[in-house]
Amino acid sequence: MPQVIPMGKLQPEGIEHLGENFLKLIERHESLRTSFHMVDDAPMQKCHPAADVRFQFETLNIDSPGHLQDAVSRFVRPFELDRFPLMRAGLIITPSQYPNDFIIVDMHHIISDGISIGLLSGDFKALLRGETLPPLPVQYKDYAVWQTHPERGEFLARQEQFWLDLLEGDIPVMDLPVDYPRPERRSFAGNSVRFGLGGMGRRLRQLARDTDTTLFNVFLSIYSVFLSRLTGQEELVVGVPVANRRHADLQPLIGMFVNTLALRNYPTGQKSFRDFLEDVSTRTIEAFEHQEYPFDRLVEKLDIRRDAGHAALIDAIFSFQNLDIPDVEMEDLTLMPYAYR
Repeated sequence: MPQVIPMGKLQPEGIEHLGENFLKLIERHESLRTSFHMVDDAPMQKCHPAADVRFQFETLNIDSPGHLQDAVSRFVRPFELDRFPLMRAGLIITPSQYPNDFIIVDMHHIISDGISIGLLSGDFKALLRGETLPPLPVQYKDYAVWQTHPERGEFLARQEQFWLDLLEGDIPVMDLPVDYPRPERRSFAGNSVRFGLGGMGRRLRQLARDTDTTLFNVFLSIYSVFLSRLTGQEELVVGVPVANRRHADLQPLIGMFVNTLALRNYPTGQKSFRDFLEDVSTRTIEAFEHQEYPFDRLVEKLDIRRDAGHAALIDAIFSFQNLDIPDVEMEDLTLMPYAYR
């Protein structure tokens, strides 16, 4: 997700100061100076020394702030994974009569997740204020090595058994009604629908309090019931992305930690919604306790028949975005996420 930073009019010395701080960010986080290469038919991470980092803003000129979306669309483009940094930043310059120019930042998902965006904002804010950031306890490569350490074998074996037990037997394939024939191969073309809940949001929060659960579980239950009504199925597997940052040392790291959980729920007609919500809450807690088992390894273990027109194991995702991405306000600079479409 690109971020757009409205600013006052950019002066050469200000641009130089901003560039110096972006350089410090790349030097601080090894993930921002990582590239990926194929070695013996397997992808390998290469961390480049801080001394090799070269950084320069790209410049885009627009006639008015109304053309900001067009500039963002030109800026966001594919990365080459074997070239670092897998992050780019640009200056969007408006004519002199407008009060703001903009900075835009884009990162490849392979080196960052949603939490990373908030971390980038916080680190950038601290550096602009001249603060000294504390040393990072570990880097992303340390996490990657730890994932494959032999001592984790028994722990992952217990996690694996949980998921194999949960998904034993025939796994339901979601029979969603579609407007067009399903393509032979998956396509990522799609659209989005945005809407607000108005006063219903308060009622749903109250329901979560009354049932001693979370808003996440309330929405997941509603989503599951909705899918059940669409498909006519009373057994569903829904994918849920999780942050997967359970160790304190991982909290300040920019990197890709997200895993996907396959939650199996049963929205049967015999249950009241509150009973179903209680069931979902219990299953979700158990699943989150076993969130470190890699989804791709689970798919391999289940030996699911692959279909080029379907995703493996799950056909629907529930993503509850409660990311801590702070707005950063300092003098004439405001940093906030940008709703790129």
